[in-house]
Parts: sequence; C-alpha cells; structure tokens
Amino acid sequence: MFTTLRQSMTWLHTWSGVTLGVILIVIFFMGALSVFDREIDRWMAPTTRLPARHASISLDALRPRIDALLADADQWRLVLPDARAPFLQLGFRSKSGPRNFAINPASGDILPDSGTLGATRFFYPFHYTLLIRAFNIGPWIVGAAAMAMLVLLTSGVLIRTGLFANFFTYRPKGPLLRASQDLHAVMGVIGLPFFFVIPLSGLVIFSAVYLPAGIDAAYPGKANVFFDEAVGAARLPKSGGPGVIGSLDAMRSSAERRWGAEAELLLVTNARDANAVIEFRRNTKDRVSHDGEPIFFDRAGQMLGQGANRPARSTLDFIWGVHLLRFEHWPLRWLYFVAGLGGCALIVTGFVIWLEKRKTKPHPTGVRFVEALLIAASVGLVFATGGFFVANRLLPQDTPSRAQWETVAFFALWAASVVHAGQRVAAGQAQGAWREQAWAVCIMAGAAPVLNWITTGDHLAKSLAQGQWAVAGVDIGLLAASFVAAMAARRLGRAGETASRVEPQNRRSAQVETDHA
Repeated sequence: MFTTLRQSMTWLHTWSGVTLGVILIVIFFMGALSVFDREIDRWMAPTTRLPARHASISLDALRPRIDALLADADQWRLVLPDARAPFLQLGFRSKSGPRNFAINPASGDILPDSGTLGATRFFYPFHYTLLIRAFNIGPWIVGAAAMAMLVLLTSGVLIRTGLFANFFTYRPKGPLLRASQDLHAVMGVIGLPFFFVIPLSGLVIFSAVYLPAGIDAAYPGKANVFFDEAVGAARLPKSGGPGVIGSLDAMRSSAERRWGAEAELLLVTNARDANAVIEFRRNTKDRVSHDGEPIFFDRAGQMLGQGANRPARSTLDFIWGVHLLRFEHWPLRWLYFVAGLGGCALIVTGFVIWLEKRKTKPHPTGVRFVEALLIAASVGLVFATGGFFVANRLLPQDTPSRAQWETVAFFALWAASVVHAGQRVAAGQAQGAWREQAWAVCIMAGAAPVLNWITTGDHLAKSLAQGQWAVAGVDIGLLAASFVAAMAARRLGRAGETASRVEPQNRRSAQVETDHA
C-alpha cells in the first residue's frame, strides 16, 4: 500500500488526528482548566472565599460539629485547609448517598452549600472520563485518545523533515495554510516534551483500568486488597463492638513529627467500631511525588503502621505527581496551563491544515462535516465554558438542583454551537461560523466577571486589594479570553471582507477567459 516509511507515517498521522483529534482538544482544554481547579472553585462558590489561615486547626475542637453531621457514616474523610483551599472539606457516604460539606476553620461553622460542581467536580473529571462513567467507557475513550496523541507525535516527527527548521520561520501573517503549518511546527517543537509526558503518564496512572488481568489473576475479586498491600495500608476487621476515637490532634502531631511536614488528609474507617482505623496523609506541596506517606493509628492513638515506600509504588507516585501537579510551584503551574492550551492549538492547526488541503476537492461533504465539528470542539467549547461561568452567577443560590442546571446550560450551549456551525458550514459560510462564535465567546467571557461583580460585590480591583488572588486570577483569565476572542473575530471579519472583494474579481476574470475562449 505504501512504498516508503514517510508515506505510511503520513497516513497514520493524518487519520489518527482526524479520528480522535476532536476528543484530544476537549481533553487538553479541560486539563488546562483543571490546573487551576481550586481557584475556579472559589470563584464559583463565593462562600468559600475565606482568608488564608496560618494557625494550626484543632481537630478535636471540631469533633462535635463533625460528629453531628456524620450520623450513620461508617467511613469519612476530612481534607485540611491550605493556601489554595482555605476551608475544611468533609466527605462521607450516608444511606441517602454521598454528602460533602465545607467548614470554616476559624469558627467551625458549616458554609452554605455552594450549589455548583465547580472545577474539581466538573472540569477535572471531564478531563479524564468525558463524564461517561458507565462501564469505564469514558476512561477507555480517553486512553485511546492518549495513545493516538503518542502516535501523532511520533509520526509527526518522522514525516516533518523540516520540523525544527520551520520553527525559526514562523509567518503568522501569511496565507492561512502557511501560517497554520508554521504554528503547528512551532507548537510541536516547543511543547513536544509536555505533549509526550502527559498522555504517557495518564496511561500509566490508569494502567489498572486498561490492564486489570494481572491484578485479577493474583487477587481474584479482591482488587481492594491489592491496592491496600501496594501502599502498605493497615486494616483491622470490624469487632462488632462500639468504640470511641481518641484525640485526633495527638495523632496528627505524631504523624507530622515523623514526616517533618504538615498533614493534608484524614481518613477514618470503621468510625463507630472498636477497631476503627485513623489514617493521616502528608501534604505534598513541597515535592513532585504524590506519595502521601500514610500513617495509620488505632482508635486509642497507637500507631499501626506506615505506608511502604516500595520502588514500584514510588515510581508510580512520582508519575502521578508529574501529571496531577499538586506541588506548590506557581511558575510551573502557569506553564502547564499554557502548554495545555498549546496542545489545543496544535490539534486545531493540524485540522486546519487538513481542511485547507481538501477544500478544493470535488466532493467536500466529509470536509464540511469535519470543519463543523472542529468549530464546535474549539470555539464552541470555549463558548459553552463561558456559559457555564455565566450560569453560575445568574442562577439564584436557592435554585433546586442548581449544580445540575449549570451542567445543563453548558451542554445546551455546546449543542447550540454544533447546530450553528453545521448550518453555516453547510451553507458554505464556514468563516462566518468561526467569526460569530468567536464574538459569542467574547461576550460570554466578558460578561462573567461583570456578573461576578454584580452578584458578589467582588470586582477585580477589590479582589486584588484584599489579596483574593484566586478570584482575581479567574476574572483576569476571563477578560483575557474575551479580548483574544474579540481580536480573532475582528481578524476573521477583515479576512472575510478581503475574500468578498477578491471573489467578484475572480468571477470577472473567469468570464473574460470564457468570452475569449
């Protein structure tokens, strides 16, 4: 079928991108937003905009309030506050389903329900499941897309013999095909390490989902036992007798002395049994590895054991840390965010190159279909995301199922962008679809900070003056997106005007040639 390696790699590169490129755009975009998931959460949940606390919090003092909320819960977890999320997060599963509460660490008061999924429960799971959880279909699709990304990178380097040379000849004001090829090369060279490490690490993280045979063979039907043994977890069987948990502050102090670092997470198992197990995990903000070095106590505060630091587990924890970016390094966090958006640009320019080379073909039906999908998956996705922020500020706080209505708004706007793009492209007005949706992004992204000011009183100047960097950062990001979208829409408008002036001239030239034929 192919006579040279370059031809086979070109075919593989082209159709891997066309087949899964749209999904890759969504994954990269949601991953970029997830880099600042906790900051977005605080923007979307104004009740959590608390000042950062530096004093240690007494867990024992909070116990009466926590116990009153737990009711019949046999297992619960408490995430301790830090600079990015300065409030306690209590989670457990009751008979009525999962419950989550945010607690003010200064007063112990329960913060009002935010009524939003925010970034940690919407953008973040969207990134690795596409919100399709049934039978792990979502993670499998994401895994296929990650494999496609590795194929695209490898084949792209092999077929682009002038890849690194083109990096130094970027011509953004040239024809669309030339400018897209140059930008594709620039993004490919600059982001190559990131684009390779992120999908590869994602595949390793989900290896137990993609390759469960080994675990099933050694631990048939007992995968939880495998994971407990992998981290060296200490578990006690239920005794059936009641028990009271001792001082959590004493256990926390003991764990922090062993680590030489602060605790981040408290997990209690068999909470109302005499054989309760209390687990503390350390904060990993000072290291790349995601290893929380768990320490286990019984209900009386006697240490049962500490997580094993085995080589294979340490390697996996390091890969987790590289991918999740839980460590505290703000320049690198911004670099991850920019690189994630760069991944979107890489895929979009690849699509544009493919489209421009095929628009002159006699049967462009497939081309029109791909272009409509591309518009909806790129500009339309940003538009729907802006609508998600706007819905968060417009919906009254007491709206029943408020979080679900935000989600409905996101998907409704995204569906509208698909319909709009399909109609405009089918009518031969693809450039109009790009321009109009860019203006829609400009309006949505610009409206969100204004609505935040109107509904909460936290305008940008106030947020900066009060040191609310998370809220101010999201506002600035939205305004920047609005500005970029406006510039793109204006440029598309000018290009459309130029094309409309040139087209009559071309028709007149064609008529002259016909008359003199």
